[in-house]
Amino acid sequence: SEDTRYAIELKDGFEYLKVKSTIPDGNEYKKYVVLYMNKDDYTPVIMEILDSEDRVSIKIEYTNFVYDAPIE
Repeated sequence: SEDTRYAIELKDGFEYLKVKSTIPDGNEYKKYVVLYMNKDDYTPVIMEILDSEDRVSIKIEYTNFVYDAPIE
């Protein structure tokens, strides 16, 4: 998306690479997506879906993330 923003952000005592973007065809309840990644290896840590007032409506926490893991 053209309005994607990147920043380093301190959250819960850790520094993350934060990527925020507008959700295409979103609505007032799911306007933005924010992905927090480990800034050393770029693995996802937290993904949040925000409403039009930047309030978290959905929060997903990644644990034991594996790139290209086989799907069973």
